[in-house]
Amino acid sequence: LDRPSGVLSYRPLPGERLEDVRIEAPVSPALLRICGAHGIRFENIVFRLDNHNTPKETLFSSQAEIRTGAAVDVRASQDVSFDGCVFVNLGGWAVSFDGACRGGGVRSGVIADVGAGGVRIGTVDASARGITVADCEIREGGRRDPGGPAIAAIKAHDCRFLRNEIHDFYYTGISV
Repeated sequence: LDRPSGVLSYRPLPGERLEDVRIEAPVSPALLRICGAHGIRFENIVFRLDNHNTPKETLFSSQAEIRTGAAVDVRASQDVSFDGCVFVNLGGWAVSFDGACRGGGVRSGVIADVGAGGVRIGTVDASARGITVADCEIREGGRRDPGGPAIAAIKAHDCRFLRNEIHDFYYTGISV
């Protein structure tokens, strides 16, 4: 993919026909941004293939790759939840709840093949409260930014992490 021109070049493998090949080239660095919302529930939605590219200056942060962007970015919101959703093939974090978020979370979902981490809660500047991550499978993380954990709670209060299956991360499962 030549990003400046937007031209994708592909040479088929021996015996392969271009008509039978599925090519996906994501263009958006984020799939969903929510700011100032209240009481929103997303159910059984698949979020996949963003075009997040981590700038070199943010690689290898001090802990948990907290400066890397997220495909689903929730800011200054209350009771925003993702139930039964799938987050897959993403370049940075799957979901981020910033420090002004209250309530909500991710439940009964799958997060897989992410460039950094699974669910990030809070920021170094402000505390998130009451976020729940429950009954999720969170796997195959840190593929681009190896310091990303499955769950990171940065200045987070009254958060709950319940019955999650976490595996195949380079750094750690949960960073608090």
